[in-house]
Amino acid sequence: MNFLSYVFYVKTVSFIPYETVYSWVARSHCRYGVGLTESTFKAIFRTQRIRIHPYLPSYLFQVSQVSTFDVNKILSFHTLHPLFRYFENDKSGILKQQMLANKGAAIAASHIPSSSIEIPLSHSYCSLCAQEQRVNKGFSFFDIRFQIPGVEACPVHFCHLTRITCGDGGIDRLITLPKANVWAYPCKDITVRFAAFCFGVYEALVLCPRAKFNKSNYLIMLDRKGYLTRCGNIRLKQLKQSLKLFYKEIELPEGAYNLLDFNFIGPLLRNKTHFSMHPLKHLLLGFWLFDAKASIYFDELKLTEQIALPLEETADADELIIKGLKSGISLNKLEKQTGRSRCYIRRLAELNNIFHQSNRLSFDRKVRDWVILQAQLGRHRKIIAENVGVGIGYVEQVISNTPGLAEWRKNFKKQQKIALAVKEIIQARYGHPEWLRKDVKFHCNQAFFYLYRNNRALLESILPAPEVPILHKLDWSKEDDRLYIGIKQLKHPLPKSLSALGRALRDKGHLNRKLNLLPKTKQLLHSLGIIK
Repeated sequence: MNFLSYVFYVKTVSFIPYETVYSWVARSHCRYGVGLTESTFKAIFRTQRIRIHPYLPSYLFQVSQVSTFDVNKILSFHTLHPLFRYFENDKSGILKQQMLANKGAAIAASHIPSSSIEIPLSHSYCSLCAQEQRVNKGFSFFDIRFQIPGVEACPVHFCHLTRITCGDGGIDRLITLPKANVWAYPCKDITVRFAAFCFGVYEALVLCPRAKFNKSNYLIMLDRKGYLTRCGNIRLKQLKQSLKLFYKEIELPEGAYNLLDFNFIGPLLRNKTHFSMHPLKHLLLGFWLFDAKASIYFDELKLTEQIALPLEETADADELIIKGLKSGISLNKLEKQTGRSRCYIRRLAELNNIFHQSNRLSFDRKVRDWVILQAQLGRHRKIIAENVGVGIGYVEQVISNTPGLAEWRKNFKKQQKIALAVKEIIQARYGHPEWLRKDVKFHCNQAFFYLYRNNRALLESILPAPEVPILHKLDWSKEDDRLYIGIKQLKHPLPKSLSALGRALRDKGHLNRKLNLLPKTKQLLHSLGIIK
């Protein structure tokens, strides 16, 4: 087949939905045979050396020109860009640009290398699907949905995928198609259902290319399942335990099992996390949280009031304790009922201004007020306990149970240290009026840097005024003599350029830029033939 007939073929051939770009190139090469692999690359990509990534390939603009298909359709139907875009791995659009361009590495723009997932990339396929493709279409091809990271099974034939391992970090030059005569091994039910869920998410994204990821759906579903407290905090420990139990038997590709500790759940759900997460992490959470319903990702969920908390061990015991205290139940009985310590129960009572009688640990209101007053003055807990005649534990409880008192003491201690630092520097200045700023910094180092970190404006007000720096002019006659003597002492053969000669003499660039100010050196260089 000549080149013109080959180009006519690749321009009229249709892309199969969800066929990978790699598979299309392989089919064009293997079916019609354009000689060597380099010839195929040269015909399609105008280069003899190219590596095609399984699901985030570059050179898409070139593929679009050859196949006459819209580049956006190729990007959406034949790569995993929709999945990475939806889960906010392409906020700036750099990944899309790298995939369209004829250079650059799209894999770096997708943040996969920094996601702590070390799945060895490969071209995956189902051997039973490949047999059906050959019967129906006359050839087999790689399905882009099987390339989704974490998919290990075919949801149609309930078997493990076969993988053609790539070289050089997940990129390959070998052009091949799936083999239909490979044995298919059955896999577990949860692995199949997870693969079907991933398929559903990807297919929905292909149909809705402008869909935006909404993290609040995660929190709403967690709230419905009882994994959020009434204050909106995540019950992270119980959430991880449930996920580990659910995914106990799942089969994942090599390198993805480290995700089953689910330490990524906290950063993924917190609003203060500003970096993107790998799509596999989202899919693992969404499959369990949405009960394998991919459509929930694209629904607008609304907050609903919790009727009951399904997690008995994490039920909000604070309300039970407060109700019990108001009804007069003893601390001992509440401790047995809720499993909370007496210190915890007493602290709740005092934070909510509920009277309690804790036997010999109960003190008069005047004693409590006296402890609070001395605590506000910044005195140490031991000194307060000795002055009032109570235990240190009672003093610590009063301080922690009085709203704002612990923060007040912290700030009071800070202001005390600032005052001591100011006093030290002022005394040093009175004792040594000739000191400059560097002298104050050297002799009062601790006080200087405490003020520098906590109150820089106050430090500037008590330091001596900064002096204007004195610029020392270079004596060019001495520099001329130094370079002249240095050149005389160099061993032959001398460097043939001023730059090399300057490096040997450490001239700071003077030979190249200030040679007119060095008459003796210039004359010597003329005589040696280094300059004309």
